[in-house]
Amino acid sequence: MGKIIDVQITPEHIDRNAKASPKEAIKELIWNSCDADATFIGVSFEYNCFGNKDGEIESIAVRDNGHGIKYEDMETLFGLYGRSNKTYSDKSPKGRVYHGNQGHGRYKSFSMGKFVKWESIYVDEDGKKYRFFIDFDPANKMKCTCSDKELMSDSTDTGVIVTISGIMQSVAVLSEKEIMIEEIMYAFAPYLLAYNDVVINYDGININPAQHIANSVKLPLVAEHEGKKENATAKIILWKDGLRRNQNMFICSLSGAAYEYVPINTKGHPISVYLLSSLFDKMNQSNILAFGETDPLYSSLVTQAKKVLKEYINEQYHSDAVAEVKNVKSSDLYPYQGDPKDKVDDAERQYFDLIAVEINSVVPSFRNSSHETKKLTYRLIRETVKTNPDSLTRILAEVFRLSVEQQDELARLLDYTTLPAIINMTRTISNRLLFIHALEQMVYNRDVGSPIKERTQFHKILLEELWIFGEKYALGASDVSLKNVLKKYLKHLDRDELAPNISVDAANDVTLIPDLCLWKQYPIHGERIENLVIELKRPIKILGKKELDQIEGYAYAIADDALFPKENTKWNFLLLGMDFDKYVERKLQDKKDGDGNYYNSDDGHISISVCKWNKIIQENKLRFDFLKNKLDYTMTESDQALEYLHTKYKALFLKY
Repeated sequence: MGKIIDVQITPEHIDRNAKASPKEAIKELIWNSCDADATFIGVSFEYNCFGNKDGEIESIAVRDNGHGIKYEDMETLFGLYGRSNKTYSDKSPKGRVYHGNQGHGRYKSFSMGKFVKWESIYVDEDGKKYRFFIDFDPANKMKCTCSDKELMSDSTDTGVIVTISGIMQSVAVLSEKEIMIEEIMYAFAPYLLAYNDVVINYDGININPAQHIANSVKLPLVAEHEGKKENATAKIILWKDGLRRNQNMFICSLSGAAYEYVPINTKGHPISVYLLSSLFDKMNQSNILAFGETDPLYSSLVTQAKKVLKEYINEQYHSDAVAEVKNVKSSDLYPYQGDPKDKVDDAERQYFDLIAVEINSVVPSFRNSSHETKKLTYRLIRETVKTNPDSLTRILAEVFRLSVEQQDELARLLDYTTLPAIINMTRTISNRLLFIHALEQMVYNRDVGSPIKERTQFHKILLEELWIFGEKYALGASDVSLKNVLKKYLKHLDRDELAPNISVDAANDVTLIPDLCLWKQYPIHGERIENLVIELKRPIKILGKKELDQIEGYAYAIADDALFPKENTKWNFLLLGMDFDKYVERKLQDKKDGDGNYYNSDDGHISISVCKWNKIIQENKLRFDFLKNKLDYTMTESDQALEYLHTKYKALFLKY
């Protein structure tokens, strides 16, 4: 007749386990078989296309030859969540360290299918073999049905078969055989190496990690905290080429049973790391391993393991680099021909070989560069070694300071751009930061700003630094009459045919001369064109009525003249100075609506702004602050900015 077992667990606990990934669920069932002292564990699939394995998975079976589940233990194991026969012991009958002890694994099977069935064959106390079945109700996972036990022949093998059907769509990932075999191999490698009589077969293929190991090392670790001491072993396995990259460090028992994993970065190497310690056995037995990072001993061991992994990877980089340079020396990539001519030539070659090894070590992706790129690079290194070794030493010293992550990022950047382009962009940002500081000195340091002439120096400097007013503007005209401004503006609009018709008397006050006239670089179709007319004064100039009248004159000359386009065109006038006198401050007290803080025409085509240089300087500082921080840019002395100014504009400064 069998019997119904009520599962003493909340629906939320079952649902949580049912959301596990199918990959993790399969691993849990394999671990259950390992904990049952099985020497053979097989994962097999039935497909719904007449045996054609290109079809969808119809059912999954995980079978083993372990000791099975005893009938008298069944109610405890399946009725009480968080209990298993491993709860009260840390080792199996044959002395293997248990992987789990909470009984969670069996419920993860629901992540693969609606119907889960256990078949157990075991040896009872009377020495006879029996079989029984356990089925979960797919409509109510809070109940399971257990069959009566039946007597089996003595020749029947013991073990458990878990069969899953009513397959979920997510199970399709299990049919990716090569990926699954590698994942299982990574997770079970130390266990299979420790218990070499255990065989895991996945869909007809035996998983044998020993066949895929290129190299392995065992490194002892010790953690101490408040008088407590724990030993551990970091087992690092370098897999043969062709395997996928594993990015986990497995937290294992002393025997290699993997409990948890910690994400790591193996820098592109096919490496797995296993951290083995009795500490993890004790934490797993106490069900606190999930909170391991809060334990100082656990945290110390993980940190040490990551450190030795980094050292191991660096050794691999160096070993690979030596092999690469050896190959280079026997190819046409090597920039030296024949035997060394003398001792100097021999020493130069040895130095080159050393540098080539280091470059291949710190930038491993360089080995994957094209033949032409490598040949050119090696030739450049040779020339630098020969003509300017000091520069090479400085450059390499900076490269060596990069972390492995930064080296990898540099390598990735070079896939999209060139090193000269990166250097040029960095130099542009650096120069702009220097100029912002230099402009601040010219405006607010009288010793610096007083000797600077308005037209012959300050004006011409700013012509080369127009970005200070915004990237959207391009130079239209500089220090010319408004008549010529209009001619140039018509050319900018591709209306050259109108320029010859402009007479000297065509515009009012066309002899007024603004300092700079800029227009927007990239006018978009349908968007109005924006022009900026700037009146510059000496750096330390305090703006008053005279200067305000001057900028008004420019604005009204354009506003009153029909030849200056207005429709879909905005004219912004900007007066800049170090500070305002009281007259200008009173005029600016009633701030106008619109773009200009002094005047805005009713039709929106004209605006006048009167600003202190500090506003422009601070806006640019904010623009470049993020880049400054990312560049870790420091400028300890203002003299650096002034030196940049006088070097770049040497022709404008006879002396300082």
